[in-house]
Amino acid sequence: MRTYHPEVPPRVEYEISGLGRSLAPLFAHLAEWADTHLGEVERARQAYDDTP
Repeated sequence: MRTYHPEVPPRVEYEISGLGRSLAPLFAHLAEWADTHLGEVERARQAYDDTP
C-alpha cells in the first residue's frame, strides 16, 4: 500500500497489504527449499561455469 503525504519535500510511505502478507507462507517455504538445496544449486552453477 502506498500513502502519499503532500509535504515539502513530498513524502511517501509503503506498507505491505493483507494480500501481500498472504504470500508470507509461500516465501517461507521458498526460503526453506533454498536452504535445503543451496549446495546442489552451487554445484550445478559451478558445473555450468566449468563447461567450455
